[in-house]
Amino acid sequence: KKLAQTLCGVAELYMTDLSWEEDAEARCEALITEAMVLAPDLADSWQTVANVRISQSRVDDAKTALQRSLDLWVDLAPEDPGVPAYPTRVSLVRLLVEVGMEEKALDVADRLILEDDESVEVWYLGGFAGYNMGEKLKNEAKADEPEAWKSAWRTSRKWLTRCLELFKREEY
Repeated sequence: KKLAQTLCGVAELYMTDLSWEEDAEARCEALITEAMVLAPDLADSWQTVANVRISQSRVDDAKTALQRSLDLWVDLAPEDPGVPAYPTRVSLVRLLVEVGMEEKALDVADRLILEDDESVEVWYLGGFAGYNMGEKLKNEAKADEPEAWKSAWRTSRKWLTRCLELFKREEY
């Protein structure tokens, strides 16, 4: 698992600092493939796969990888060693929002807030996910739920208000 995490870290480098390299995409593919072979049950690996797929504009594949990542730990107790580290799950929320999986993003953000209710970033991401969810609901307004989007936006406002309070208090 440690080797798989290291390979994922190197793949992330090829997606950012080394993205200008001619063979960056091929190296990313090779690194995540090797990581998946070594530790197919590691949530971090699936998140890295999703991140690579997002950069390749393969959103459906990214969604599948994110769901695989979630499936590995979401039903585990918070103290279970199979639950990814807090920063990894914060990144997961960001990726889930990026691919339009706002409900899942809010579920993970809720769980993160239970562990640490002082994270400006998590409060922001939860608020952003709620806002996006409300936007979708507004655009899909159904006759039987004409105001569902307002509820999502009210919840989003609570998250973002808390984010702003922490932001100011912590001089973030």
